[in-house]
Formats: sequence, C-alpha cells, structure tokens
Amino acid sequence: MRMHRHIAIAFLGLAAILVAGPGRSEGLDKAPTPVAARIRALLDTTADQDASSSGSSLTHFYAARHDEPAWSDPARVAALTSSLAAASDHGLEASFPKAALSAGDDPAARDVALTRLALAYATALASGRVAPSNLETDWAIPAPGFDAATGLATALTHDLGAWFDGLAPHHPQYRRLMTALARYRGIAEGGGWATISRGDPLKLGMIDPRVHVLRKRLEAEGDLRPQAAPPAPAADGAGPIRRVAAVVGGTDAPPPADAAPPADDPDAVYDAAVETAVRRFQRRNGIAVDGAVGPRTLAAMNLTVRARVEQIELNLERWRALPHDLGASYMMVNVPSETLDIVDQSASVMAMKVVVGDLGHPTPVVRTTMIGVTFNPFWKIPASIMTKEILPKSKRDHAYLAKNDIVFASGQGWEQLPGPKNPLGQLKFESPNQFDVYLHDTPSRVAFKRFFRAQSHGCVRLERAADLAGLVLRDAGWDPQQISEAVATGANRRVDLKRRWRVYILYATSFVDDDGTVEFRDDLYGRDGRLRAALAALHAARKPTL
Repeated sequence: MRMHRHIAIAFLGLAAILVAGPGRSEGLDKAPTPVAARIRALLDTTADQDASSSGSSLTHFYAARHDEPAWSDPARVAALTSSLAAASDHGLEASFPKAALSAGDDPAARDVALTRLALAYATALASGRVAPSNLETDWAIPAPGFDAATGLATALTHDLGAWFDGLAPHHPQYRRLMTALARYRGIAEGGGWATISRGDPLKLGMIDPRVHVLRKRLEAEGDLRPQAAPPAPAADGAGPIRRVAAVVGGTDAPPPADAAPPADDPDAVYDAAVETAVRRFQRRNGIAVDGAVGPRTLAAMNLTVRARVEQIELNLERWRALPHDLGASYMMVNVPSETLDIVDQSASVMAMKVVVGDLGHPTPVVRTTMIGVTFNPFWKIPASIMTKEILPKSKRDHAYLAKNDIVFASGQGWEQLPGPKNPLGQLKFESPNQFDVYLHDTPSRVAFKRFFRAQSHGCVRLERAADLAGLVLRDAGWDPQQISEAVATGANRRVDLKRRWRVYILYATSFVDDDGTVEFRDDLYGRDGRLRAALAALHAARKPTL
C-alpha cells in the first residue's frame, strides 16, 4: 500500500508539472513583464523586415531568455561600452553607431538596440561583416562558424569584456596589422604626407626642389630617418658643395656641370641616403627596386595616407573571414605579394617567390591539403586552354602538337607528356581542390627575376620546387640526392606524403613582416575594390534600428 501511495503521489506531481507547462518549476510561469511584452512586440514587428543572420540571432537570444531584458544591469552596459571603444582598433568604428548606448524613453527598445549592437559587433569580430564568398566566385575557404546568440548569453553571466577580446583572430599577422593601423592613423592625424609633383624621374645625384618633399615623404613612413641640422659652412665657403659631392659620388669630385647645387640647400640633392630610402620604399610596395622615383614609384608615394589606412582596414576585414587558427604548421601563398611562406611549428622555415595567375586567370582563394608529390608529371590540359590557345596554334602549324609532346589520351583528354617543355616542370605538388589549382615547378625561370609575376593560368609556379620537395618528403625518408635521381629518370611517379601539409592560398594587399615592416601591394584582381563597395553599401544601409 505504501508503495502504491508513493507512486500515486509521484504521478500527481508529474501531472501537475505537465499541466503547468515547462518552466513553471523554475518560477518562470509568471506573466511576462511589461518590458518583456514590449520586447516581444518589437521583435514580432521587425521579424519580417530582418531575415538576416543577425536578425535570427536576435530572435534566438531573446527566445532563450523568455524576452526578458538583458541590459538592466548598468555594469553590463559599461562592459559593452568598453568593448565597443576598441572597435576602432579593428577598423570597425564606422560600422557600429553608438546611439543605442544613450538612455532612451523606451527601455524595451533600448534593450533590443543594445543586444542588436552587441551581436553585430561580436559577429563582425568573429567572422567579418561581409562573407567573401558572396562577393567572389573563386573563394573556397568557409567563414568561421560562430553562434553569436549563445555566446552573448553565456558572456552576460560570466565576463562580457573577455568574450569580446577573444573573438577576433589571434594570428600574428592580424595583430601586426592592428598595430600598423594605429600607426598610419597617427600619420593621418599629424597631417599625412605631401604630394610630390610630377616631372622627370628623380635619380641619384640630381638636384631638384622636389627632393625636399621626397625627403619628408620618405620620413613619414620611416623609410628615411629625419636628418639633423646640417653643420655650419666651412670658412672657405666650400663646405656645402664639398658635402654634396661626397654624398653623391663618394669622393671630393665636383658635381655634374649641369646640376650645380645651391651651396645653401643640400636637402635638394638626391643623395645616397635618399636613394637607399627609395629602394626600401620600393621593396615594401612590390615595385622594381632601382632607387629612382619613376612613374610607378611616384604613383605609390602619392597615394594618400587615408588610402593606406583603408587598405589596412580591408585586409583586417578579410582576415576576420578566414579561419582564426591556421595551425602550427602550414604553407601560405599570398597572391598579391607573389610569395610562398612555409611555417613549421609556428616558425618560418622556408620562403620563396612564386608566379600566380594573370589578370584574366586569377588564382583563387583556397584552403587545401598537400598529400603527395608527382615526379615528371603529365599536364592534363584544361579544355579552355586547348580551345583558345593550343588548337589555334596547331592550325597554323600542323606539327605544333608533336613538337610540344601534346597527345590525346583515351579517357584522359589532351595531355602534355613529361619533359623539358611541360609547363609543370619536374615536380607537381598534389593538393586536391575544386578549382584544380596546385603548386608546381616550371621550366621557365625568367619570371622570378621580375617584380610583377602574375603570369600563369591560375596555378602557382614555384621558384625552388626541389627545395620544397625536399622539405615535404623528408618525413618519408627522401633526401635531395634521391629526389634528383627520381627526376633524372624522366619517369612519371607519385609519392604520397607521410606528413600532410595544410595549404592556404590567400589574398593580402597589406601585411606586416616579422620585423614590423609594413608592406603594400596592388589590388591585382579587384578583390579590395569589391570588398570596399560591399562594406560601403552595408554602412549606407545600416541605420540605428530597434
């Protein structure tokens, strides 16, 4: 009887819970507060107008808390305010209006506005404001997954500030770009730099009033150290002229007859210090290093500091849309800089020049895995290249296919046989991806002597393919001599890697070297321009909403 009585009591208790509905045992069975009811009304009103991911996050956030306000505690608002103050450090200040932080007459509307602001800022830090895959047809790196609603709900009960601090990428390149952004904003606040007038190219030994401006321009970015005040002229009056001659030619020889320097204006002389600084500037900007200020160098120097600030901001945005953890070991091709860097256990172990896709055949943005090395590869010729380039040549020269070892293989299509004419060279690095883009050797070495190396059909040609093969095959027991012997046989052979490598092909037009040197590159494929336009449209569309 006693057991039956306990069972009956338990049954009645369960029935009471079921009748009461979920949440009653937690004291949430009360009627919604006026603020909660108002929040629900606001969300219902805007639901049809905001079908974006941010709108969905907002709905989920309040559903989990039964529409109760989240920002009644002033400490939470203070923490959000403090976190938003750091938005400018990430280049995000233009995107987040702070109107929601001011007190309003409608507490429900203010609460929703604060939540919307917090969710949008968190999402921007964690995965970017614009998905590159929506702008680019050849972007194959998924954005980092991020649940803003759940993250914010947890952070509100723990440490909101720490949560925001941990959302942005912690990759060294991102952090260095943040430092560069602060530096270039400082230059802008100090007045920026002057424009150098057009004219004949400026070169070592020339005397031109424009050199005054050139010196200041080079000092602005640190390529030239500011000079101390010149010493007083020598008693014989030859001091300034003698000093200019020594700097220009390294001897006491007189200056050229057609460029007699004004004795009291040594800063108008294009001396060795200026030339060294110009070379440094050219290296940082991917310009052929000749030490002269020609049209290409002049155009780069005359870009405004605001343009450079915006370029850094765009690259920060692009980094936020990439995986925040690239791993301890990986290979990274930066297409605009036309370089490959290999990082092993967080240390750089190899770097080299590469050739990337030309303007009509852009190299895509890809994350893939290197799984093998093929010696003396066949080249499976893409249909587009066969149709547009090779077949027209074969019509003009009927022996063209035979002379270039191009054959048609049943089930494979058109191929070029291994050999000295094969554009893949002697080594191909297998890394499957949807665009069939990979790293490979090349028989043509001329491009690696140039600063502009966007000349391929999209794949990445390597300056030192044998060195890379030695690195990736080392774990499989291969040494350089074995690699050379395998190549020398001429036989097609694939060797699977014992240790697979993650490969990233990225697009960064601004980046910072380990020593803090800030570098810029041209927007080869217009990706910066498309991202800039998308962010401008987003900013224009974003209004202080509830």
